[in-house]
Amino acid sequence: MPGDGSYNVAFSPRKRNTLAPTFGTLGDGKVIKVSGDFGTDYGFLSAREAPASAEDASFQGTAGSVQDRKSGLVLSLGAKGEVRYNTFGLTAAFPVSLRV
Repeated sequence: MPGDGSYNVAFSPRKRNTLAPTFGTLGDGKVIKVSGDFGTDYGFLSAREAPASAEDASFQGTAGSVQDRKSGLVLSLGAKGEVRYNTFGLTAAFPVSLRV
């Protein structure tokens, strides 16, 4: 792409009659934030191991996510790394998720 050569693409499924969520990038463009009636998601993806922080979420590694819902919280790693949100954290040497 012109400029810095990178961009983010995010998909968020929804029913036709529901409001579209809002999207934003944080953490120097390494984190995508998606907010809607369902709650807030933070997604992190990097070609190389890297740190990233966005509001109350922080990541270390290459792939992770946070799903903050009324019904609970899910921290996920798509590969070796670390994800933290508020007072909760998850560290693993393999893909894993934790429901709180």
